Amino acid sequence: MSLARKRQWADAEVALVKVVTAMPGDDEAWHQLGVARYELHDVPGAEAALLQAAKQGESPASSTFMLAVIAAAQGRIDTAFERLDRALRSSDAKLDLDRAELRILQSDRRWMRIVAKAQRARSGR
Repeated sequence: MSLARKRQWADAEVALVKVVTAMPGDDEAWHQLGVARYELHDVPGAEAALLQAAKQGESPASSTFMLAVIAAAQGRIDTAFERLDRALRSSDAKLDLDRAELRILQSDRRWMRIVAKAQRARSGR
């Protein structure tokens, strides 16, 4: 990550901490804080923010998906699949299954079921 890009994420994190402190019910801000922290390699902070967003959000699919990405990146395969499955149960599930962190899952027999569910979700079935 370039220094400029890292600085942007750091600035975003500072701003988002202010938002969630002032408005702790803002699930989108919690989600964005989790993403910023993930990009800054603060995995525990990212997980905490994303869990908060998934817990209180009306549409937790994107936060649950990011939690699956983190689990996969850490080699927690079963947790990653559980979270992907949970994210796909949401009606707003639009998941980027091409993320590099998810490649570790592709050799598992469960991967094709996730791909099929994601395709059905995209087509509205």
